[in-house]
Amino acid sequence: MTDKHDNNNGDDKASPEERLLGLVRLLSDQESPAGPTPTLQEIQDWHLGKLDEKRAKQVKTHVARDTACYQIWSDLIAAEKEADLVTERPDSIVSKLFNFFKQWWLTPARTWAGTGMVTAMLVVVVAVLMPYFGSWSPLDDPIQAELEYDWPYAGMSITRGGELDYRQKVAIQVGLRKAIQTTTMAKLGWAEALQSLPEKTIPCDKATDVQVCQQTTKILSNLGLHTGVQFLACLDYEKHQQIYYADEYWQKLTRAWKVIGKELKPLNVAELQKKIDQLSTSNNKEQQCGLVRDVIYMSY
Repeated sequence: MTDKHDNNNGDDKASPEERLLGLVRLLSDQESPAGPTPTLQEIQDWHLGKLDEKRAKQVKTHVARDTACYQIWSDLIAAEKEADLVTERPDSIVSKLFNFFKQWWLTPARTWAGTGMVTAMLVVVVAVLMPYFGSWSPLDDPIQAELEYDWPYAGMSITRGGELDYRQKVAIQVGLRKAIQTTTMAKLGWAEALQSLPEKTIPCDKATDVQVCQQTTKILSNLGLHTGVQFLACLDYEKHQQIYYADEYWQKLTRAWKVIGKELKPLNVAELQKKIDQLSTSNNKEQQCGLVRDVIYMSY
C-alpha cells in the first residue's frame, strides 16, 4: 500500500504504522484512475507488491478513487488482522483510524473537497498517532558506550524524606539500574554502581490500592530508565561532546519526556512533575543535565 508495496519483491512486512501512512497517501492521491479496473487478484497482487511498477501505480489510483476497489483492499486488511499479522498495540490505534477513514470514504454524501479535506484528514492522523510515536524507549535503541566514569551516587542510600515515598524512590532507582545495564559497556565497568542500586521494585500486594500502586511503580521505573540514560548521555557529552549520543538520540529523549510528563500527572508529585515538564521543553543540554541530576537526587 505504501511505495514499498509498489516496488518490493512480494515480502509483505509492513508495520501498522506503514499501513496507516499508506492509507494517508491514498487519501492524498490526486491522480484520476488510470488503466483498466483491477480484478480482485490484481488488487491482492498489488497489496503484496507483486505487480510491476507501471501497473502497481495504476491499481493504486483505482484503490484511491474507486470505492469498490477500496472495499476489496480494506477487506484484505481485515483478513490480515484476523490472522494476527498486525501487532496488538498499534493495531488498536490503526484499526480505529482505518474504520474512520473507511466510513468517511464509503458514505455516499461524502465527496472529495480538494486539498482542504485532505489536510483535515492528515491533522486527524497526526493528532491520534502523536502519543504512540512519542512512546520511544531507550530499550528500543540501546547505546553501546564505553563510559570512563564512576557512578557518583554509589555511596548514597535511600532516605525517607522528600516528595516521594520509599517505594517510589526504589522504583526510580530500579529504572536507573536498568539504564546502566542498557548501556552495554557499563555492564563491565560499572559493577559497583549496579550493586548499589535495587534490582527489583517493592511488591504492591500490601498497598491500599494495588492497581494504583502497580501503575505508579511502572511509571516511575520507566522515568528512572530515561533519567539514567540521559544522565549517562550527559556524562559522555561533558567528556567527549557526544561521541556516542548523537543529537538525534537527545531529541528522542526530549520527546519521550513529554509522554512521561503526561503519565505523571495523576500521581500528584508537583516537584517531580515540574522537572520532567522542563526536560520536555528544554533544548539546552546543560540545563537538561542539571534537571536529570535533580531527579536522581530526588530518588535518594
